[in-house]
Amino acid sequence: MTEVCDVLVIGAGPAGLAAARAAATHGVDVVLVDMQARAGGQVWRQDVRRPEASPARKKFQALQARANLRWLGQAQVVAASPGQVLIEEAGLARELSYRALVLATGARELLLPFPGWTLPGVTGAGGLQALVKQGWPIAAQRVLIAGSGPLLLAAAATARAHGAKVVGIHEQAPAAELARFAARLWRW
Repeated sequence: MTEVCDVLVIGAGPAGLAAARAAATHGVDVVLVDMQARAGGQVWRQDVRRPEASPARKKFQALQARANLRWLGQAQVVAASPGQVLIEEAGLARELSYRALVLATGARELLLPFPGWTLPGVTGAGGLQALVKQGWPIAAQRVLIAGSGPLLLAAAATARAHGAKVVGIHEQAPAAELARFAARLWRW
């Protein structure tokens, strides 16, 4: 049997949550699908050892209260054709047809190859943060964070909060470029 919805949102990060909320407030039937058990995506990924009231949790709780929204966590699209998808959830398949589709598949880390990047223990800053939040043991480990962008600081803060010894944060961008970026942050 094929289930039906008005709007199918794939991805429950900030963009997916915003899209699902916008659609649901217009009274249409919305289905929100994500591979993770909890909403939040890469940006607001839930920390298994340090649960806290994140923006994602508050937004998601408000969404779940809506009768016209269905949440499919730990689910993924395994096949698609125009107007219809096949979703795998807990080992079971379900067909879902939709009138509108929102792909909010989220942020991903851009990692450029460098000498040693495939060695054990070397990850991207985003990968480090995701692993730590999912329970990867890092307490008392020495961690060096290098690259470019604001994610370096977030990854260092997460590592430190889980007991890692952050021995350095090395930004690749020139200081003048960082200053220009920081000066624009107030607008966001």
